[in-house]
Amino acid sequence: MIHHGTLDAKPEDVGFDPLKVDLLDAWFLEAIQAKHLQAASYILSRHGKIFAHTSLGALCGLEPKGDFLPDSLYGIASATKPFTAAAIIQLIEQGKIALEQPVSTILDEFNTPLHQKITVFHLLTHTSGLASDPGSHAEPYPRAPWEQGLDETNWIRFVLKGPLQFPVGEVWNYCSHGFMLLGEIIARVSGMTYAQYMQEYVLEPLEMTHSFFDVPDAQRENVCIVTADDKQRLDQPRQPGFLSSWVACGDLYSTPYDVWKFGQMLLNKGNFRGRQVLGRKMVEAMTRNHLHGIPAYNWGVHIKEKPFGLGCEVDKEPIFSAGTITHEGYGWTSLLVDPVEELVCVFIMPAKVDWWEARPMCARSIVLSGIL
Repeated sequence: MIHHGTLDAKPEDVGFDPLKVDLLDAWFLEAIQAKHLQAASYILSRHGKIFAHTSLGALCGLEPKGDFLPDSLYGIASATKPFTAAAIIQLIEQGKIALEQPVSTILDEFNTPLHQKITVFHLLTHTSGLASDPGSHAEPYPRAPWEQGLDETNWIRFVLKGPLQFPVGEVWNYCSHGFMLLGEIIARVSGMTYAQYMQEYVLEPLEMTHSFFDVPDAQRENVCIVTADDKQRLDQPRQPGFLSSWVACGDLYSTPYDVWKFGQMLLNKGNFRGRQVLGRKMVEAMTRNHLHGIPAYNWGVHIKEKPFGLGCEVDKEPIFSAGTITHEGYGWTSLLVDPVEELVCVFIMPAKVDWWEARPMCARSIVLSGIL
């Protein structure tokens, strides 16, 4: 069954072909029927007006629990990273840290010959040389960090164990640990926990009332669950010894509408409904490419020059307008902000498969084809 959320405009009112919205719904239904996806929910807006807001599929893959609704929650995984980057940029704007500041001046564990050159910039751009995510280099038996019995006393040392995978600043190497470390930097510098800082300075100013790092009891039945692992992950923040900085790399639960607010803020150069969440110049810095002549090798793909902003993808695909900002999350979640077309596109696509060649890209292509 298809459900619709509140709209601000019709597609044709903002220069979008309404038939492409129908095609997008049909594409998602086919993916659900083929068991690539369990459900899907999305928002499309142009010129600040939401013209499509739809959800399809089932809320839970373990037991019958009803439909996936426009306000159902889902763990957006690595799409959390731009939110963490925004918090770091706020601290830079406050003069509390500097973009080129060595991490060793904040986290003592970095005071080694191997790690002293790593800066906040390197963590934001995945160029620190630290070990990439398990499976990123197609290793047959990747070792996951959560298998190591980590706690707040030893996790940073674990992240820094062994040699660097690449020289600092020379290769883009996707590193979720780097964003966990950014979460710890936010906590150390602000004097709050990562989750507290994010709530007060990012989520609340953006009116993200349906976004949580620890989902409250009243909302837990509204969380989309695909596997038993999803259910276990939902309980992690309540486990003894769990450190909230760990969620900085990918554990925000949200809805398309809330994620849209973040995307619209970026499109508005840091402003959301009259509130300046980030300064204009820092948003411009966050959303332009900072890597030149930097290769990438993750997931079996050799990219000769990988464009990347501060915590977000920039100009990822050749069909995007220049300056288009994106970030995906495993599962799949996708945020796209096209400044040329004033388009914000959010997909939440709870997947039933670990890998699916279509992923969000095919759905985004349908959306781009609808711009008149």
